Amino acid sequence: MNGGQFQVRDRGRIFLVDAQTKRVARRMPEKFLMAANKATDGLVTGEFLQSQVEVATCHTSALRTRVRSFAACGRSWRRIAAEHGLAILAAGTHPTALWGDAVQTRKQRYDEVMTICR
Repeated sequence: MNGGQFQVRDRGRIFLVDAQTKRVARRMPEKFLMAANKATDGLVTGEFLQSQVEVATCHTSALRTRVRSFAACGRSWRRIAAEHGLAILAAGTHPTALWGDAVQTRKQRYDEVMTICR
């Protein structure tokens, strides 16, 4: 809390797709993630699947500030994605994805989720 107000951080998950075919990116280019993370001061990170990224806002109690943070972040990572032949698809799941082809991001907490789900 800051001055009696709760601070909130919004998060969203987006899919990376091939810019031409719009098919789910099988793997996330490490250079894309590094560039997006750097351009957004750490607000873009890898997610459970290689084709996903998590986008966050800064911690704040002001809704307007969070909305502006997402907008600014979005302009950055869309440009960076295009530089890597990718596009952004904002969806909870990709409508044409073949999930048997999806590749999990290597991280202990994701390994634990996959162990539980099997």
